Amino acid sequence: AALQPPDDLNLLPYTAGWKNPVRSMVSTMLRPLACPEVPNVSPEKRMEVRFFVPGGCVSNIDFVESIFGNAGDPSLPENDAGLDTHHWTGTSGCVILAPHIRGLN
Repeated sequence: AALQPPDDLNLLPYTAGWKNPVRSMVSTMLRPLACPEVPNVSPEKRMEVRFFVPGGCVSNIDFVESIFGNAGDPSLPENDAGLDTHHWTGTSGCVILAPHIRGLN
């Protein structure tokens, strides 16, 4: 249910006035700093978190990116935390924003 919001919640605000507005889920991968670098002791380490939101909540992704930054395309090797063992904590997370499930039983 969390990844199947109603059409009105999936509406991308930018396209609301279009003849055929776009409805979609939106996702981003972030790699926030988990452990700062300690010079001559250990490098900085980051974790990775994938966010999923309905299109109508895309501003929430923008807000989170403004704090943590965007990790880039996770399908590219240079952005793959698993290939950067010196700077990755080894932990991953997933956040799903699903305001439509509040009323489910």
